[in-house]
Amino acid sequence: MKKLLMVFLCILFCAGTELAAQGKEKLAILPFTGELTETERDAIAEIFSYSKDLANVFALIPRTGISQAIRNERNFQMSSGMTNPDTIAALGKELGAQYVVSGTVSKLGEQNLLIISIIKIDDLRQITGDIQTYTRIEEIQDTLPEMAQTIVNSTRNIPVNLPKLAILPVEIPANVEKSAADTLAQILSIDIIRSGKYAVYPRTSSLEQVTAEYKEQQSKNIDSQSRVDIGQGDNPRLVLQVAARSLGSNTMFNASIIDVETNIQEAGDSVNYESLSDGINSMKELTVKLTGISEDFDIQKQQALAQQDASERQQQRQIEEAELSAQQDSIMNKRFFIAPIIGGSSGFWEYNPDLAPSNFMIGGQFQFQFTKYLALEWDLAVGYGESTTSVHTSDGYNEKWQMETSGSFAIMSPIMLNATFLLGSFYISAGAGFGVFWNMGDLMAGGVFNATGMLALGLGTQVTIGYQLGPGILFAQFIVNTGFDSPEIGGGTMFIGQLGYKFGFGDRE
Repeated sequence: MKKLLMVFLCILFCAGTELAAQGKEKLAILPFTGELTETERDAIAEIFSYSKDLANVFALIPRTGISQAIRNERNFQMSSGMTNPDTIAALGKELGAQYVVSGTVSKLGEQNLLIISIIKIDDLRQITGDIQTYTRIEEIQDTLPEMAQTIVNSTRNIPVNLPKLAILPVEIPANVEKSAADTLAQILSIDIIRSGKYAVYPRTSSLEQVTAEYKEQQSKNIDSQSRVDIGQGDNPRLVLQVAARSLGSNTMFNASIIDVETNIQEAGDSVNYESLSDGINSMKELTVKLTGISEDFDIQKQQALAQQDASERQQQRQIEEAELSAQQDSIMNKRFFIAPIIGGSSGFWEYNPDLAPSNFMIGGQFQFQFTKYLALEWDLAVGYGESTTSVHTSDGYNEKWQMETSGSFAIMSPIMLNATFLLGSFYISAGAGFGVFWNMGDLMAGGVFNATGMLALGLGTQVTIGYQLGPGILFAQFIVNTGFDSPEIGGGTMFIGQLGYKFGFGDRE
């Protein structure tokens, strides 16, 4: 029986996990490329995948499935700097992923860089990316959570209807490794995405190939699936190409944006640099010149994300406040309330101030709600405890007072008219009415009340403070019940404190 129960619980847990994942888009994290050992590639990708921020937004594809897909994809080069869009498309399609994260560890001049990008598979648009510099490879581990958060923030609100821009690898002198060209292109892509002016589509092909792909994709004879394969998703009409040039002793990056349909240059500019180590700053400066966006666009992007987060938090607060208000209206719209109560009482007898009855009380409370702010309350509780009183004795010669304790049985039953308020989650009520509290002590002896019997019959007042908890209200109530003074029936004043939880039913409207 226990085994069957364990199997059932496992099935239930797996089913719940699957249902939770169904609402999320799938994300594949590829092994990082660059001059790394296989262990280092896997370690970086695995640590990145452990981000709780990613897991909250995406359904992460297991590393084993990704490794198998890469073994099947011959064009994936672990040592290359930039993963070809063709390869990303093939891997994403095989893995069933909507997004693919690729990363590379590279060197640009004297700078060590870690670059991460996320690609949307259906159109092969780069959504965002991040760049971090490091001195020792061990430092990478500490930068990955922040980079994961950057990825998550950018996928929350993807800009639409932006001009589409393909970015080619940077042309560099023949004596410089190709990985540097890929790295510069990746930096430039990230900077242009952050500027918010273009939707970026990284390419590893030449301008001629991109132009051919664009024109082929526009052909009416190509079906939609072939367009994704041939043109790698959306093929932008605009293409950005950058080349490292020299003029005498000056070295520069020259950039131009070309419309491949009209074959017209739409924009162009140049920035000087001293060495490839200046690549990060040079690409940022080039982005500012090409887009016309202020050089503080990183700050603007962060401010926009902060504003977006603040807006989302405000919307969440508004939703929670609306839900709370609806729940409050639902509670205060009830016609009847009932509550179990538990508490204690203590008091004094006007005829014998030394009388001190105290009781443990248990019972119930019924409330009829006339309006949202006016209610009639009736409490009925019984209790048992003890009464302590001073008793006078005399033997004809000597008089003395002594304290005696006896059992005490009590009934409480006040009826009060209350004003009721629900302020946020706090419930407040105050009222007055007719109260009955009968402390019978040892009840009767020879047909008359003895000294421990008392009756508080008269004005009852109450104050209640509560807190909305779930479908009802948890409350603490304090009641004062004052009766008239009569030696025959033992009038007095009682103080009652009680706790309860009231449920409402029957809507007034």
